[in-house]
Amino acid sequence: MSALNKISTWRKSTMLLEKTVHAKKEIHFKQTLMFPLTEFNSMLLHM
Repeated sequence: MSALNKISTWRKSTMLLEKTVHAKKEIHFKQTLMFPLTEFNSMLLHM
């Protein structure tokens, strides 16, 4: 395996890892954003 091949493979895997981490962060962010909204909505419903 040439050095260039190793580098491209490594870059692909790092990019994939970054995408996964980013997606997880985004999901977490949406969940934390949605939670107060749903809490607020249920509070309004119980009024």
